[in-house]
Amino acid sequence: MAQEIGQTELQEKTHRLLDGPLKHIRAAALAAALLPLALVAATPAAAAAQCSSGICPPPPPPATQPGTGTPGYWKNHAAAWPSGGVTVGGVTYTIAEAITWLGRVGSDKSITMFSSLVPAKLNVAIGNDGSCVADAIAAADTWMIAHPPGSNVAGSSPAWVIGEPLHITLDSYNNGLLCAPHRQ
Repeated sequence: MAQEIGQTELQEKTHRLLDGPLKHIRAAALAAALLPLALVAATPAAAAAQCSSGICPPPPPPATQPGTGTPGYWKNHAAAWPSGGVTVGGVTYTIAEAITWLGRVGSDKSITMFSSLVPAKLNVAIGNDGSCVADAIAAADTWMIAHPPGSNVAGSSPAWVIGEPLHITLDSYNNGLLCAPHRQ
């Protein structure tokens, strides 16, 4: 009976420690124990199939991407631009010309589109994953053929009804919300 009282007392003290000063240590231990399981769960199906055959390759290294930049980043970091400028709507702009257009904020939605398309193109050109925005970039480029920067597209126009969803997608990409991380 004394042994049962000792075990009960020990269990009570253990629970008080685990719920008190040791609760953070317990959480860290649980996280450390679950991390290998999370890595297995994140393993692609092909690697899992190989592993079931007894050959377990190491997981691929994380993709290294430089991170996406917004119009403000590209406007203020001309040295980060790939050489040769950028082509938008079939027109090639020098870095200086493109930066000038990036600085013209206003109600003209052709400039709004230019200001989201140029950074998206540059973000892909420097090595970021652009697979999730390739179609939007192509469609926005086509839109820019009909509406070059400075063509005074109104926010209420039928043209912007088509252009705005493209702009939103490109802006999300430039801000690191889609298939590439944002610059740190």
